[in-house]
Amino acid sequence: MDCGGKPDTTPCVTDLPGEEGQCRSGTCCTGCWNGSSCPAGRSASECGLGGVACESCVGCQTFCNQPRNTECNPEWGFTPCGCLEGLCTLDAEMCCPNGCNAQGCL
Repeated sequence: MDCGGKPDTTPCVTDLPGEEGQCRSGTCCTGCWNGSSCPAGRSASECGLGGVACESCVGCQTFCNQPRNTECNPEWGFTPCGCLEGLCTLDAEMCCPNGCNAQGCL
């Protein structure tokens, strides 16, 4: 889809099957938007798919009050996040079953 002249955040689809995104600065962004470009959206520092704003997954808090080194809280309330398929995640971290962002659990 040509996004020329369409406002930012207008939904768009690329020529590739299933590649949906948002118009950003005249192009269809299927990764994440960092304010000036559209990276792939699969890195811990720029995570997100579908043209959403990039999210940093670096160093999210779990906000757990469990004792250190339990299954729920292996790092005493602090576990680094990663980016998996465009979502910030703590792997199978029980304290953040819905993933996380730099502010904490979702």
